[in-house]
Amino acid sequence: MIEASEQQQEWPFLRVSLLVVSAFLLLELVGTEVDRRINPSPSSLALTTKCLRNEKRLVVETGAIDPIGKTADGGVARTRIEGNGVTIVIASSEAKAKKIAGYYSAVSGGPEDAIQLWKHDVLVWEGSPSPTQQQTVYDCYY
Repeated sequence: MIEASEQQQEWPFLRVSLLVVSAFLLLELVGTEVDRRINPSPSSLALTTKCLRNEKRLVVETGAIDPIGKTADGGVARTRIEGNGVTIVIASSEAKAKKIAGYYSAVSGGPEDAIQLWKHDVLVWEGSPSPTQQQTVYDCYY
């Protein structure tokens, strides 16, 4: 059994240990926040184009060429997969993507499945996409 005097001698060490651990936790939190501000995460557009270029070996252009695409707050990428052109319009939310898909559907003269909603992306195909063409885009979704 530990006597009262021994317990009193342990408290300063326990307090100092807790203070040191708290200081390390605070430094970790501050360091993480500083790193996040100095090195922001890449955008969905940057990650998507990087994947399409580097992993799928496709030629990708960015930037909207039509008025509807210019409304996309996440950006626009265009490429050609197995001969079928696709414009990937990236919105910041699924609700905005639905609105953009509706605009494209209203003016589209192409096949019914040429405009597809995929989470917060709108895929505008030149022709009906094959499953492999769709999968290529899905593989690069961020």
